[in-house]
Amino acid sequence: MTAIVGILNKHGIAIAADSAETIGNGIKIYNKANKIFNLSKYHPVGAAVYGSANFSDLTPWDIIFKLYRENIGKQCLNKTEDYVISLISFIEEKQFFSDTKELENSLCNNILSYFNEYIIINRIGHGNPNGIDLTKLPTVLKEIQKEISTSPVIDSIKDVTKEEFISSLGIALKQIKQTLAQNGFDYKTIENELKEVLYLSFTRKENMHNHSGVAIFGYGENEIYPRLFRLKIYGAICGKLKWYIEEKCIIDNNNTGIVCPMAQQDVMMTVLCGIEPKLKKLIVQLTSQVITENIKQIASTVGKTDKSLAKSISAINVQPTLDLFNNNLKAIIDSNHVFPLINTIAILQKEDLAEVAENLIYLTSLIRRITPDKESVGGPIDVALVSKGDGFIWIKRKHYFEETLNKNYFGKYYIDSDDRKEANNE
Repeated sequence: MTAIVGILNKHGIAIAADSAETIGNGIKIYNKANKIFNLSKYHPVGAAVYGSANFSDLTPWDIIFKLYRENIGKQCLNKTEDYVISLISFIEEKQFFSDTKELENSLCNNILSYFNEYIIINRIGHGNPNGIDLTKLPTVLKEIQKEISTSPVIDSIKDVTKEEFISSLGIALKQIKQTLAQNGFDYKTIENELKEVLYLSFTRKENMHNHSGVAIFGYGENEIYPRLFRLKIYGAICGKLKWYIEEKCIIDNNNTGIVCPMAQQDVMMTVLCGIEPKLKKLIVQLTSQVITENIKQIASTVGKTDKSLAKSISAINVQPTLDLFNNNLKAIIDSNHVFPLINTIAILQKEDLAEVAENLIYLTSLIRRITPDKESVGGPIDVALVSKGDGFIWIKRKHYFEETLNKNYFGKYYIDSDDRKEANNE
């Protein structure tokens, strides 16, 4: 798992990340991962990665970023969002760094994982893999189809037809058919519904299957204030890259301070809002239960003398009251915690931005260490600071090698591919 935070104001943007990397569904945790990268050797733009460390479960993101950095060379783009489009185009031009067979296998593995873990275990078994009742499968598929049909279509793959998508799932559908047959269930009875659910699920915005979170941050040539774009990148479907921009953080004269937590956000949101997110959710649920129970008690008392009035009381819609409670709670949190903190962030100097970012990651790591949760945030904290005038600056950075023994590495850093080609031709 990962904890990353971006803190922006008019002076610049600070990015901090831990070094924990989870392997094998949380069985093993290493604390050596690099998650922040400068995306250009010459211009103030960087990238951070969380979620899956590999693009499409195949190519490590650090390799992609470094190849992109070499490819773009000294070119400076006008806007930060141009770097987003440029990176996406680079991935597509390189044929997703894999051959067609590997990409199809990756998609099929995601399909099988989605079917076995989400549909079978989570939706039918409610998290329990034992004693699955497959007779519930048709009903569950209809429920999922109804839920996800309202989700937005992802623009990058909106042209992929259902027929194209299904034709690329031969191996996955064959394995699903075999699994169902082994458990005495006829695949034919749910074939059409299953294909529709898979097509909708893998072409709409959702969080059910594996993806990488990528943040592109910094400045374009024509921008004087920093920007950060959070992307969700899944992989290739029928020769098209499945991705979209999840969030835009843009500093301007009306929005002068931003805190953007990524990946594990609970501790940072607690600091920002003054209340732990899970506790807030429990308070709202308890309030709903109390209101509902009070209505029942009033209706029961009134029913002894006036059954018609009691029936009217029981039919009262509590949602407007809950909405009022939620809105007032949010207003209290914003006025007492969020706005004062953001107003302070807006006037901090660059060095202070870096310190705040680092300490938010440290607090997340500390909480993981002193609670029963897995220590999925930890290790050295890398901190980068990007400003218009000074560019991309490392405040803290771990190296897998001793700097004093590798001066040649730093000496050749600014030699790009064009320089090498020119040197070879001389």
